[in-house]
Amino acid sequence: MGCFIIGIIYAISLKNNILSNHTILFLTVGVCGGLTTFSTFSKESVQLVQNGLVGLSILYIILSIILGMSAVFCGINTVK
Repeated sequence: MGCFIIGIIYAISLKNNILSNHTILFLTVGVCGGLTTFSTFSKESVQLVQNGLVGLSILYIILSIILGMSAVFCGINTVK
């Protein structure tokens, strides 16, 4: 969800040029960063490996990246 919202904010900022750089940083890094933290992703990946679920950890990492980037693109295309 956070990636989707970041995509929307990014597209709006490009399309309308109504948000300052500080506002864009606050919304994407501050607000959305709190929603989608890399630290949680890392912790969960490590926990899977520690529990002997290496294959599941790799799948989790790959899907998280692909789905996250897809959500950003969807957010951008929602605004277009």
